[in-house]
Amino acid sequence: MKKVIQIIIGLIFIFSGLIKALDTASFSQLIGSYGLGWIQNLAPLISATEIILGLCLILNINTRLLSAMVGIITILLTLAFAYAFFFKGITDCGCMGSLIDVPPVVSFIRNFLVIIGCFWIWRISERKALEIKKWKQWTIYFTSCLALGLAAFTFGIPLIDKNKINEGDDINSSILKPYRSIISNDINVIFVFSPNCLHCWNVTENVNSIKNISEFKSLLGITFQNVDTTVFMKEMRPNFKVYVYPTQEINKIIKEVPTLLITKKGKIIKIFMNNEIPCGKVLKKMLEKELNDVK
Repeated sequence: MKKVIQIIIGLIFIFSGLIKALDTASFSQLIGSYGLGWIQNLAPLISATEIILGLCLILNINTRLLSAMVGIITILLTLAFAYAFFFKGITDCGCMGSLIDVPPVVSFIRNFLVIIGCFWIWRISERKALEIKKWKQWTIYFTSCLALGLAAFTFGIPLIDKNKINEGDDINSSILKPYRSIISNDINVIFVFSPNCLHCWNVTENVNSIKNISEFKSLLGITFQNVDTTVFMKEMRPNFKVYVYPTQEINKIIKEVPTLLITKKGKIIKIFMNNEIPCGKVLKKMLEKELNDVK
């Protein structure tokens, strides 16, 4: 029975860590929405640690110590989510990354059962740690390198586009609905970003240059709740107005930033992601047909 519970908890941690590692950038963004600041920079380490701890439980390595660690980590993550859920209205715990939405009640029940299981394993496990076989050691070493490498890579370049917004969407049925009164029928440029995102900083100069093109009459920035924009505004000096999105709904739709949305006549006609975001002159060239249609 003990080994069965160990394997179940181990698989939960491995799956959770792996899903996060496929898109650490979105996981980091979610941590930022909790209002936890610099902790979001530890997203790759958190993802990799979950995978490693889960594997150690399955391989029966230092069971007493590992079950205690897993239990404590689960308690801390549960407390963080409870704070975000009850005080900030965030319903996505991020436990399964950005690919799987888990209802809050399921998250709390699962975490509670994991904590109870870890406590039980800790109590009945031998205090003396068994010698770790060489093949198990090398399995952990190899998995650690692979998990850390994957998590670090997707921290900068997500492997999967998960944004739930598409070209052709009506602005009244998208995240742009709160801004429909200031979005004209002409060509509008909307920059969705996070001030804690390095890629967002890198493309801000390109976005600033768009404002200098007369054909783009409207350019606005949208960022997430509970993020500090002070340093970004001071260092990057955006020449466009920045709006903080009024609800947490944006976290469910935009999971990858930076994102540049082009609208025309109430529709999203073009979406640019990450390093695809062009400067003003290039964007003018790319949208030459649309701009001519407006005239």
